[in-house]
Amino acid sequence: MMLYDGDIDAFVESAEFEEMLSQAKEDDRISYKSDIACHTPAKAIIFSKTNELWKSLRSTYKGDFAELVYGELPDEKAIIDSLSRIAALTKGFS
Repeated sequence: MMLYDGDIDAFVESAEFEEMLSQAKEDDRISYKSDIACHTPAKAIIFSKTNELWKSLRSTYKGDFAELVYGELPDEKAIIDSLSRIAALTKGFS
């Protein structure tokens, strides 16, 4: 899992991560010329309803997706924990 990598872990905890989110929001505002930039990452279904979404993705993850991946898939709990952690980090972002 990427968040278990020391460099990536440090990045998501840094000011650079928030700067990246701010830049992405500004890029969306310019590109889409709509209110899409008003929506925060924390409101995205992958972060706001992680467990519910995972229930609908689980069969694809263990089935079709698993067939495309070489090696062992990350444990489901590790994925949910990582998404929950990113969700917590994005809650304060506006």
